[in-house]
Amino acid sequence: MTALPAIVRAWGRWLAGPLGLAAGLAGCSLPDIPLPLPPPAAEPEAVDPPCVNIPNSASWLGYQSLIEGNALWYSGCFNPANADEAAVVAELPGLTGGAYGLYRLNLRTHQYQLLFDGVASKTATWSRTGWIAFLRGGELWKVKANGDSARQFTATNRSLNGIEDWSPDGSRILCWYRAASYAQTGLAIYSATGAFVRLLPDAGTRAFEGIGWSPDGQRLAYAGGPNSPASEPRLCLYSLATNQLDTLNVLPQGSAGLWGVQWLPNGREVAWAASTGVSVTDLTTRRTRQLRGSCPITSASAIPSHEFGRFDVSADGQRLLVARLDAALSSTTPNLLLERYSLETMSPQGNQIRKVTP
Repeated sequence: MTALPAIVRAWGRWLAGPLGLAAGLAGCSLPDIPLPLPPPAAEPEAVDPPCVNIPNSASWLGYQSLIEGNALWYSGCFNPANADEAAVVAELPGLTGGAYGLYRLNLRTHQYQLLFDGVASKTATWSRTGWIAFLRGGELWKVKANGDSARQFTATNRSLNGIEDWSPDGSRILCWYRAASYAQTGLAIYSATGAFVRLLPDAGTRAFEGIGWSPDGQRLAYAGGPNSPASEPRLCLYSLATNQLDTLNVLPQGSAGLWGVQWLPNGREVAWAASTGVSVTDLTTRRTRQLRGSCPITSASAIPSHEFGRFDVSADGQRLLVARLDAALSSTTPNLLLERYSLETMSPQGNQIRKVTP
């Protein structure tokens, strides 16, 4: 394991990474054969340990960080046709592309296969048509589930940034488009072949993290906030038919960030992740229920001992795939923070928790 500086703390872990990094292909020409699925072993349900607030480091350089297994599992998205598989973005030993790797992960056996070396953001999205899309060099790329046929399919002069998401039928893809002015900046929709479809102008709100299509493909939900004055992110709902924008201030006071948004298949509820944990908001009643809570922060300088990041909802709505970060101070080495990145599945009620990464 390698010690890394821990100056940038937890919230930045879930944000999109730098763009424009060199990459190489991995696993080209592999046959499209599903990963083996032996009968699942009986696994005990994972239990969240007690919360511990870790004080800020006394050193002006911050803590030194030691990552368990040198494995950073950032996010995952379900295979729409098989909820036992996911495409995940991670930093694992052996990458040479200079950024992150895209992997195909069996959620039952924990086996994984590298599909692409050099993904530039910490998210990916899996289409019903079988393509997995991701950002690289400010453009959208896609690759088949066996690692074959990787290709760039947009040409925007490296203007794409943020989170991407396929439409429910796989015919369109949504991404955050950055331009020189607010009038030309917003959420852009492209066809599955990369043709520009439409731009949803900023409309008084800027997207931060997390965008998702409603099950009927008629509405969008994303994390955003008013441009001026700057304020905390809100849950934004946008109608593609009427161009109407509705915002919900769902974040509890003191929450730092809103970085994951997904619709549930019932079309009535939206799940979201923030520094407070993973919650679901009913759009009819405007009531919110928390599925799992991150460790609360008792002071501005404290570090939570566990928190949740980006997540995805399976096509049948029966499982969520959630990124998790655990932290603890070393008992033997001063100023050393031990960190573990992992992925877990859980039910829409926040139970039946299973760790799915090695």
